[in-house]
Amino acid sequence: MNNEIKNLNENIIDDEISFSEVARFFLRNKSIILIFTLIGTIFGLLYGFSQKKFWEGSFKIVVQDEESSITSNSIPDFLLKDSSDSNIKTEIEILKSQSVLDPVFDFVKSTKNKNGEDTSKFKYSSWVKNIKIEQIKGTNVLDVSYEYTDKDNIIKTLNFISKNYQLYSGKKKQNTLEKGIKYLKKEIKKAKLNSDNSLKELQEFSMSNNLGTIDGLPIQKDTSFSYKKRNDIPQIEIKNNTKSDPNTQRFSSNFARLAELEFQLIEKSTYFTPDSIIIINLKNAIKNLEESLTRPKEILLKFRELSRNSERNENILIGLEDNLSELKLQQAREPNPWKIISNVTLLEYPIRPNKKMIVFFSTIVMFSIISIFSLIKESLEGKIYSLSYFKKQIPFKLLKVLPF
Repeated sequence: MNNEIKNLNENIIDDEISFSEVARFFLRNKSIILIFTLIGTIFGLLYGFSQKKFWEGSFKIVVQDEESSITSNSIPDFLLKDSSDSNIKTEIEILKSQSVLDPVFDFVKSTKNKNGEDTSKFKYSSWVKNIKIEQIKGTNVLDVSYEYTDKDNIIKTLNFISKNYQLYSGKKKQNTLEKGIKYLKKEIKKAKLNSDNSLKELQEFSMSNNLGTIDGLPIQKDTSFSYKKRNDIPQIEIKNNTKSDPNTQRFSSNFARLAELEFQLIEKSTYFTPDSIIIINLKNAIKNLEESLTRPKEILLKFRELSRNSERNENILIGLEDNLSELKLQQAREPNPWKIISNVTLLEYPIRPNKKMIVFFSTIVMFSIISIFSLIKESLEGKIYSLSYFKKQIPFKLLKVLPF
């Protein structure tokens, strides 16, 4: 226990000696440390005041997707989306590209030339670093800031940037619409060919088998099809022309003859018995006419299949043509650019240089350098300034320390 207390006392004494030795070190070298520290402070002040002041302005803009800016519920989304721009980080890089900001760079360069500045080494790659674009978390809003030494032209430059971004957004929408229109024209060409072929096949099959939209009814040779929407469901409407071929007239007369015989059968059944020769003849005539007008099941199924195919292809063509008309209408409208949701603002004070930080850093660095230099200098001189250092240099235990 006594040994522990003794060791603790010795550690406390050593700490006190260390602090006192540090204090004595600075006292010994106070002149040179103060002089060079003051030099470092003055250097920091001179450097800070010699640097050009940088000012900063900013504005906020809403990046709107093309598909949300085109007001239509019928146009498929894939016609309005551009996969290369789906990521807003990609959008930010595009907004910083020379293809978008080159007019702004030319404006800044011409301004410098008017002020008599040398622009031979003024490059876009170095200038664009002064523009910062950051996405506000959880939104499609971009915070655009610009810092430069020319305070008077920062607001003009930012206004130019904002207008350029709006022009870019309008062109981007037009490019998207042009791609959609080009795609639709290509698909309409295919759909029209399919529709014409399926309609031709249906007409040829119908006329060869004397079929109409009602199974078993004859169809006129010169028949046109149109498509109307009833209760949002496309329907085929058959328009009959006055011209007809002898084959069609024959079947029309057969149906009229059938209706007449059926009427006579009903009328004469009230006068004659079922086994009467007149009734029997009427029934046989009706039966023969019905058989002549009956179509095989395979023909009817084929006719229905061709009808559905023709109707489907026609509806596809109509839908594509409607989409094309909508895109052309959107293209003809005035483009809706991205919205600027804040005025261009300029900070009241320059953002750099930070003179206080420069002076503080310069002072600390010079103080550290001169302190290390003084410590090395003392060690090279071979002089002993502390008792602890003396104890480390001799292998013997000290008997007594005399005051001095």
